[in-house]
Amino acid sequence: MYDNINPPTSIFDGERCERCSEMHYETELYAVWTSIEDYESWCDKCINNHAKEHPTLKELWAIGSTDTENNLTIK
Repeated sequence: MYDNINPPTSIFDGERCERCSEMHYETELYAVWTSIEDYESWCDKCINNHAKEHPTLKELWAIGSTDTENNLTIK
């Protein structure tokens, strides 16, 4: 098994975080919404620094993204 010292090195071993491009196991990546229709797979580090929980939907949203259905920008 891989860890922080020996992360996955190929697409066959893992997937890249769409924010920082570091390799992770698929189970270590989480959906972060960038708009009402689109999401990206991000690692914990990127989520902690660049995402927040949506106040009504209770999903992770990228800071600065806009929920047009609820007229809300995530800050």
